Amino acid sequence: MRIGQFAVQNNTSIDTIRHYMSMGLLVPEKQKAQYDFDENCAQDFHEITQLKQIGFTLSEIQQLILFRRIGKLTGYDRRLI
Repeated sequence: MRIGQFAVQNNTSIDTIRHYMSMGLLVPEKQKAQYDFDENCAQDFHEITQLKQIGFTLSEIQQLILFRRIGKLTGYDRRLI
């Protein structure tokens, strides 16, 4: 879905979505000149919202998400199971 629809669906502003994208918190697929926000983006946004509600700063959330993504890339998360 496009950024406007994603913002409405998640009850936030397009500026917030763009800010999260600039921080690397949301990484939508880019198709031609449009961003495509999928279920992974929705899950990431939900996680960001929850972490903010319990008091994490955006820079702390950025680090947590980065560590999670690194774990997925290396397969480290699968070794823990």
